[in-house]
Amino acid sequence: MIKIHKVLSIALVISVIFSGVLALKNANDFKSSLFKFNSIPSGVYEIEIGDYFTNRILMAYGDYNGDKYTDMITVTSLQNPGSSQTISVNLWSTQDGRFVEYDLPVPKCKGAIKNIIPGDINFDGQLDMVVVTAQGNGQFCLDFFKQNNCMMSGCPFESLDFSATFNPIQMKSQPIAGDFTGQHFFQLMIYNSLTQKREIFEFQPDRIVNVHFLDLYSKDDNCQDYPNQFDFSVPHFSSVVDFNGDCRADLVIQTQQGIEFWAKDDNKNFCLVAIQQMKRAGASIVSFTFADVNFDGSIDMVALVQDNGYRIVTMYNKFRVSASNLCSKFKQYPYELISSPSSYVQYQDETIDVYSNNQGYLPVQIRMGDINWDGQPDIIITTNTAGANYGQPIILTNSDCNDSDCANLSVSNKRQFLPSTSSNFNSLYKTQAINIAFFDINEDGKLDFMVNTFENGMYSIRCFFNYIQNDAFFLKALGLNGQCTTSSCQSSVYYGASYQCKVTTLDTQYKTATGAQLTQSANGALQLPFVILGLSRTNNYIENFSVGLSQPDADTSTRSWTPIIPNSQLIIFPYTLDPSKWEISIFVQPNDALIIVIIVTVIILAILGSIIIYYRRQEINQDTQNQEEFLKMIR
Repeated sequence: MIKIHKVLSIALVISVIFSGVLALKNANDFKSSLFKFNSIPSGVYEIEIGDYFTNRILMAYGDYNGDKYTDMITVTSLQNPGSSQTISVNLWSTQDGRFVEYDLPVPKCKGAIKNIIPGDINFDGQLDMVVVTAQGNGQFCLDFFKQNNCMMSGCPFESLDFSATFNPIQMKSQPIAGDFTGQHFFQLMIYNSLTQKREIFEFQPDRIVNVHFLDLYSKDDNCQDYPNQFDFSVPHFSSVVDFNGDCRADLVIQTQQGIEFWAKDDNKNFCLVAIQQMKRAGASIVSFTFADVNFDGSIDMVALVQDNGYRIVTMYNKFRVSASNLCSKFKQYPYELISSPSSYVQYQDETIDVYSNNQGYLPVQIRMGDINWDGQPDIIITTNTAGANYGQPIILTNSDCNDSDCANLSVSNKRQFLPSTSSNFNSLYKTQAINIAFFDINEDGKLDFMVNTFENGMYSIRCFFNYIQNDAFFLKALGLNGQCTTSSCQSSVYYGASYQCKVTTLDTQYKTATGAQLTQSANGALQLPFVILGLSRTNNYIENFSVGLSQPDADTSTRSWTPIIPNSQLIIFPYTLDPSKWEISIFVQPNDALIIVIIVTVIILAILGSIIIYYRRQEINQDTQNQEEFLKMIR
């Protein structure tokens, strides 16, 4: 089979041929309305997003002013070991189609900023952040910043000092964000090198309460023993994600000893069900993520494995989610061993020459998102080039697999990830990138691309707008932490929310679309604060939409709504632990076709109305004439 880097070379040749494609400079140019249309061809276009992104590294996303539009957190690149870095929140202005920058106070921790984790620290419905700094002694240090009513006119933050309220800690690995106790709080799990134990930071208004991880350890007979608590890997891609189908986030922890799979049991505890180790000679797991690869409703694991080159390995979930029985727990642990190909583990033949950033701002990551809304998420990654300080972005399209790679798989709808040579991505493929992440610039459900670049000796951020026309539908969901139920609380986020929905295909088959929100938080995960589910083509309502949070009681952790209109954006307010009181806001996203249908309908109604009025007037005139003739006869 053709090596991926060779296919990329072909794509670059194509990009030179089509380099004359129209480039627009503002996201608002792509918006259509009832009386505004554009003639922009389908494709991906670089757009201007602001004047502040030279010498900047994109670190995280979040909606900091509660307007439903995603904002960015950036830091200045580290010029030398003794210099400081500036943290900025960049609010998206829908009026100008640009970001507006606001700087934060200087962090107290000294060193290089390695990660920023958005979260509602003090549970007030406003999005705060945790800054993770690497110090010279191999330890990580945490700064906490609380926002004070961030608006477009100003976005103030203040530093919080919790050092006097918790026990001394030393961290050699980055923390994991999640709701581990199931109370809707933003919490951090760390490994304390001093105590050699895992601890959970539960934030209170003026202090941090330490919860020991072993307090949440289930000793059920079906659970494995766990005598030692291992530190997280450096870097690690630990995740809060539902892998057993019940819509309650489980826990996946990556250590040097293996990848631990902890299932949330029927109460508040976690049950260790498996430890996956890479026993393949000479192979190692570089990074991994979770998504429903083959549109069967269950979460699969996709890993980047170094094995005589870098290759994509898909660990399929052995179970399918029934469209008639959403959020039902699987009876067994759903994955086979990742060390070798099997009926549910696929090693792709193609190798990828992956780019690794020399300065280590952001480690090698594979990111998944459904670019074309077909229900099967694609991959974006940065590959190596001749440039020592930059790489090249690539789209790996989720495609049918009928060759030897998939011959032994027992799953339905076998998939593989192949490099896209579509001319739509010409301009994107020409960037000198250190990494790439998804975005949704106009909140229209289409995944755009943010690229951290290194060009002309300087770091910067470039944005590529996705204007590819798709004859398909999507569903966008945002689960909040439930601090309140009003629109003023739309900025808080929840790590590990799970979504499942029942979709009817054009051939009247039922399918289950599944998504997981904010599954990873360490090492610059750059995950969007919401989930976009591709629904493919459907001619019906979404018959059932279910959301689940990681609450203590399995029987009261999910809520369903029906019906839901496709191309909707949903915001879920779980403001109590009682799902029956959860609320939902629905925003319908009209597309160009719908706007045209509305206009055509109005025109047709106007014509029909004119015809009716014309014949009505004719009838009145005829009646008047007949009445006059009758009166003449009487006289």
